[in-house]
Amino acid sequence: MDSRPIKAVRILYRLSKRYCASCHKTFQPQAPSVMPKGLYGNQLISSALVMHYLHGIPMGRICEQIGIKAGSLVKIFHALARLFHSVPDKLILEYRHSPVRHADETGWRTNGKNGYVWLFATGKVSIFLFKPTRSSKIPQLVLGDKPLSGILVVDRYAGYNKVPCD
Repeated sequence: MDSRPIKAVRILYRLSKRYCASCHKTFQPQAPSVMPKGLYGNQLISSALVMHYLHGIPMGRICEQIGIKAGSLVKIFHALARLFHSVPDKLILEYRHSPVRHADETGWRTNGKNGYVWLFATGKVSIFLFKPTRSSKIPQLVLGDKPLSGILVVDRYAGYNKVPCD
């Protein structure tokens, strides 16, 4: 077995612009597999995301490996953050509507500082929150303040006693 190092490959798309005589606008097709107004392909972006957020590879090392500048990588990550900013709220709503929910927390160190990772899970959804506190405000943030049907499965931590479900 052997592997090859990951390197970005430049692909040049020639996208012809067309002018509409009736509406006086210029139209240009979008490059395939590229985000709107983007220069980098979806495969490169997903590889960088997996390397950084799943495997914990520093951004500088990723930039060296795939051959793009750090500023470009940060710009890509920020664009994706804007694109997916509403996803956590939708996941929390789906979590709240589940008949059986599980919640747990455990100590976690981030950059040498103590904190907690919270898990809120159902059979289909897993939400991880990294917070500096073990306060009961975190489960209340996820579960809300209105009564919920169904069951919440937890350990004996008293912070879950204030949540609005059985």
